Amino acid sequence: MADTPLIYGSYNTNMYPIIPDGEITVSHNTRGKDKINPDKVYEKLLSIIN
Repeated sequence: MADTPLIYGSYNTNMYPIIPDGEITVSHNTRGKDKINPDKVYEKLLSIIN
């Protein structure tokens, strides 16, 4: 979730929002795409497949 409210990513159980570093939540104009930590993405992926 880079610049989209979390509500848009919670309507499906197969979606796993990842909050950008330094943010508590996201909304329009968060501008978080450059703050998404690839380690968080990797950790989330591992938790999904295990």
